[in-house]
Amino acid sequence: MAMRAVKFGYAGVFAVGMLACLWLGVHLLYNSAPPAFIAAAMVLAAVFGIAALKGIQAKPSARRWSIAASVLMVLVSLFAITYIHPEHFVAPLWAAAAIGYAGLAVFTRRTKAVPSPKPASHTSLPGDGTSAIVSKLAALAAAIGAVEGTAHWSAWATRHGLSLHSSPILFVQYVPPCCLFCSFMKADTHSPAS
Repeated sequence: MAMRAVKFGYAGVFAVGMLACLWLGVHLLYNSAPPAFIAAAMVLAAVFGIAALKGIQAKPSARRWSIAASVLMVLVSLFAITYIHPEHFVAPLWAAAAIGYAGLAVFTRRTKAVPSPKPASHTSLPGDGTSAIVSKLAALAAAIGAVEGTAHWSAWATRHGLSLHSSPILFVQYVPPCCLFCSFMKADTHSPAS
C-alpha cells in the first residue's frame, strides 16, 4: 500500500474525529456543561478538522497537523480510559490510542528526496546487542502498563476508600524520578563496572 493512501486514510480518521468532537461539543452545550469542556471539544474538533483538510489537500503543513492530531488522539483516549472510566467505550478508546500511535509512526517518519542507504530498523544497534523493534515495543508496552496500572490502582483505591488525587497533574511530579530511574537502569545494564 502506498504511503499516500495511508495518509489519505488518516485524513478520513481525523474527519471522523472532528465529527465526534463536534457532536460532543453540541451534546455538552445542550446539557449545560461547563464552558471549558465545550471549548476543549471545539479545539479538538478544530485540530482534527485542519489535519483532515490539510491531509486531503496534501499541503506541506499536513505532516505537522497530523502529528498534532495523532498526539491528541492518544492523550485524550488514555485520559478518558484512566480518569473517566467509560465502561462501554473502553475498547474504542484503546483502538483510538492505537490508531494515534500508528499515526505518530506514519507522520513522524520523514521522506527524503535522495534515498540514503540505511540499516533496517530490525537490525541490532551497534554495541549493545538489542533490537530497535524490541526497544520500540518495550516503550509501547511500558506506556500501556502505566495506564493500566494507574487505572487498576484508582479502581482498587476507590473500592477501599483510600483518598485519591483526581488531578492528572499529580503524575507530573513522578516524571523526573522515573526518568532518572530509567536512565540509571539503562546505564546499569550496559556497564559491567556498575
